[in-house]
Amino acid sequence: ITWQGSNPSLPSLLLNSHLDSVPAEPSKWTHPPFSATLTPEGKIFARGAQDDKCIAIQYLEAIRNLKARNFVPTRTVHISFVPDEEIGGIDGADKFVKSKEFKDLDVGFVLDEGLASVNDEFRVFYADRSPWNLIIKAKGVPGHGSRMYDNGAMENLMNSIEVINRFRDSQFDIVKAG
Repeated sequence: ITWQGSNPSLPSLLLNSHLDSVPAEPSKWTHPPFSATLTPEGKIFARGAQDDKCIAIQYLEAIRNLKARNFVPTRTVHISFVPDEEIGGIDGADKFVKSKEFKDLDVGFVLDEGLASVNDEFRVFYADRSPWNLIIKAKGVPGHGSRMYDNGAMENLMNSIEVINRFRDSQFDIVKAG
């Protein structure tokens, strides 16, 4: 989808969203994942509703509203919907960005994904596949693998890693369920 800007010589803006979703295990959902349940609070429970179909709808709705007000962007705006983000993008997005058609779009900036909010506030949280870069410094007696020390730094480091692994294990089924 292309919305022509008033100065098409400028690099364009690409709004990208993926339409595929991760597999769902219905037994692990509070609502049927393939039914799009609307709760009394206005929340929609459905496979892919948050990741990433809500963003696709936001792009379309924003442009519809701006066009209704006769707004014309300075830069041309393109919207792309890719089919394979959840499996690495190799057969869809990757081939698209390497194509002549993509180069002809003259993309200068891309917005991709995000989370919907019902108001002007945005929650900060961690989510599945979010990188957590940690530096762990272990305190204790320095040592060597050939000796056993009480309160050894290496043992304390291993305890920290075990805590992280237990947390990861506790999240595994939740993330896998969608």
